[in-house]
Amino acid sequence: MKFSIPTICLCLALIAPSFSAVAQATSPYRLTWKKEGIILGGSLVLGMVDLRLRDINPLTQSDLALLNADNVNRFDQRAIDNYSEAAALRSDIGWYLSIGAGAGMAIGAPLANQQTKGRGKWREIGTVGLLWAEQNIITGLGTDLVKNIVLRPRPFTYGDSAPLEERLDPDARKSFFSGHTSLTTCNAWFAAKVYSDYFPQSNWKPLVWGLAVTVPAWVGLERVLAGKHYPTDVITGYAFGAAVGYLIPAIHQNGGLFQRHQAGMSFQFYPVATFSGNGLGLNLSF
Repeated sequence: MKFSIPTICLCLALIAPSFSAVAQATSPYRLTWKKEGIILGGSLVLGMVDLRLRDINPLTQSDLALLNADNVNRFDQRAIDNYSEAAALRSDIGWYLSIGAGAGMAIGAPLANQQTKGRGKWREIGTVGLLWAEQNIITGLGTDLVKNIVLRPRPFTYGDSAPLEERLDPDARKSFFSGHTSLTTCNAWFAAKVYSDYFPQSNWKPLVWGLAVTVPAWVGLERVLAGKHYPTDVITGYAFGAAVGYLIPAIHQNGGLFQRHQAGMSFQFYPVATFSGNGLGLNLSF
């Protein structure tokens, strides 16, 4: 669940060769140097800050003895003492499936696009592939940064169900918020958003979005049953992952969020006459 600087560089190196030509492809999305510079530059800064905060001191046995479940809010207390390796394994499976779904959609949707052929199709894969990399980088680094700042002990640290070695591991202080949930959700919502943009008339959209909503929720539940996270951890992770997974494609969408039509914005003044007097009205069109 850790995103290192080499991992980020690898993702960008694999996709960067297509960047210069990708705007020529017929695609629902459009890349710009300004937008990608802000996203990737911000991610680099985020990664550097996160790297400096990764040296975490583990809990000691004295710290474990002082943990009091009464100090945990009532909503989260249901996770105290939970520990299940089987549930953790199931959450891993859900996480890997969602990562695969996101990557698969980044490749499969452009390949299925009938409007592009040959090199244009590969450029289009480069476009969506870069968006997939961006949303994973932002989600992974953002999640890990918050974990390293908050340092919330995981639920299994409050009891003796988990092995002592695991309770004394630095990772036992990285409960808030759930990385499995955030990364699963961002990939699931990304896949559903890309599918919807490429196939807006598809009858499969309700099923695709149904899976995108429910699979991350199931993974979050398994993380609670595994004793890895509290309910508030997975709820926050879900919200963060959903926002990133949806917004990264949305802000790059042609004619979509934050983008104007090619005609640009126009405005027109017109006279207005009322019983109380005369004036001017303003009509804006985008």
